[in-house]
Amino acid sequence: MTYFSNIGLRAILWSTVLVYFFQSYYFPNVDENFGLYYITHPNFKIHQLLTYSFLHFDAVHLIVNLLVLTMVGVQLERDIKTIPFLILNLITAIVAGVFQLIANMISVYLIFGTFNPFELETIGPAKKLEILFEHGPWLYSMLNSVTIGASGCVFGVLTAFAYLYPKNKIRFLSEVQISTRFIIICYLILQVYNGITLSHNGIAHFAHLGGSISGLLIAIYYKKKYHLKFEV
Repeated sequence: MTYFSNIGLRAILWSTVLVYFFQSYYFPNVDENFGLYYITHPNFKIHQLLTYSFLHFDAVHLIVNLLVLTMVGVQLERDIKTIPFLILNLITAIVAGVFQLIANMISVYLIFGTFNPFELETIGPAKKLEILFEHGPWLYSMLNSVTIGASGCVFGVLTAFAYLYPKNKIRFLSEVQISTRFIIICYLILQVYNGITLSHNGIAHFAHLGGSISGLLIAIYYKKKYHLKFEV
């Protein structure tokens, strides 16, 4: 194994760690400029659909995402090569952000009857009070806070890995083995359920779902285009 093996994964890991130090030092400026805002928020910029994935809430959030990415990324990049691996990460990050924006827009429309509540002046005080009482903290957070983290991208890579290595097992307690594909399917069902039931726990469920769907589609495309056959 040469020094330049997994150069794509190394680039993602080092750049994300570097960005985290800048994010911590220049907080909240980095979050406000590069985190993903609601699409009609004054701070929203199109580049945030990618840059949000390099930001993280805290060190634990950062370490968990990068650890999981490394666990599957080493073998995946080795087999599909660096450029396709980087494209996989890029597209899944963007699609995850788009899914979360669309989900937020639908939620806002169901409440306000418009996708842009920032310019809505026809709601009377009583209606505003009713909305605040029913949806207050969650609605304020969705409209004014930022979505950050590589989780959507990580789940895209995980799903691609599960598709390309369907018999790969994850071992628990040295005796119990569960297939990667089974774990991903169960988790996606949970994400859909939490997203539909609007489980407001600060987790971007639809970003995870969007990342996983795009990761699966890209893996299917790669397997057919490059005639990939994997040892499991």
